[in-house]
Amino acid sequence: MSSPTFNEAECFIIGMLVGLCLINGGCQPNRTAEDGAERLLRIAENSSLEQIERGYAVEKLGARKEKAAVPRLIRLLEEHDSDALGADVIIALGDIGDPDALPALLHVRDKDRGDEYLPGPINVALNRSIEKLSKKSPPR
Repeated sequence: MSSPTFNEAECFIIGMLVGLCLINGGCQPNRTAEDGAERLLRIAENSSLEQIERGYAVEKLGARKEKAAVPRLIRLLEEHDSDALGADVIIALGDIGDPDALPALLHVRDKDRGDEYLPGPINVALNRSIEKLSKKSPPR
C-alpha cells in the first residue's frame, strides 16, 4: 500500500487544523476554559513560535473575552517583537473590554507621538481599542 501524497494547499490546511486542535486544547474532554486560556497565553508568549500562531492565540483570547489574560497581554504588548503581534494584542485588549488595559494603550499612543511611529493599521486599531475602553472606564 502506498503512502498518500498531499499538495501544498492540502498540507497547509492539515497544518492549520492540527494547530487549531492544539490551540483549543486538543481532543481532551476534561479540559476547562481556564486550561484553554492558559494554553493560548503560553502560545502567545512563546517567541520561538511563528507570529501567525502567536497572533491567532491572541485573537482567540480577545474573541473569548478572557479578562484574566489582560495583565499578560499588557506585558506582551510592552515586549512584543513584531508590529503584527502588537496590533493583534491591541485589538484583543479592545475586544476583551477590560478598562484596566486603558493605561497601557494610552502609553503606547503617547509613546507613538514621541520617537516611534506606528504604521497606519496599528494606529487605527489602537485608537479603536482606546475608544472602546474609554466608554467602559469610570470617569476620573
